[in-house]
Amino acid sequence: MNQGKSIPKSAGPRAVNVPLAVVLLLAGSILAASSCRALGTQPSSGFGPGDRQSNQFVLQVENQNFADARLYARWNGDRRRIGVVTGNRTEYFTLDWDSRQLRVEVDFLAGGSLVSPGILVSRGDTVVFQIPPRTP
Repeated sequence: MNQGKSIPKSAGPRAVNVPLAVVLLLAGSILAASSCRALGTQPSSGFGPGDRQSNQFVLQVENQNFADARLYARWNGDRRRIGVVTGNRTEYFTLDWDSRQLRVEVDFLAGGSLVSPGILVSRGDTVVFQIPPRTP
């Protein structure tokens, strides 16, 4: 029996649920971080030291053209296949960084091609590349 102290009914559940919610949030964060480490990936905030050490960057390709396009990366004369972007779609590619200047070659599956001027790229960047609606 409780002598001299009266505990309001609303205080009991609130005092238990708030710390439990905090514990569950912390546990979820720890599990998410450890699962990323187990898979060999790290969550990217854009500000952590791991982001600067990455030897990759993201190429966001916005194909504003009706034709499908096959893409190649040109690093210092070396040509590497990136992938295909369907007409009027946006695709994201994670590429290994090779040097500061990238040129993108676009080969339209319906015929024709173009090569971009040099694009300055650094490790960890996200580069947005737009394919125009009409080719010259």
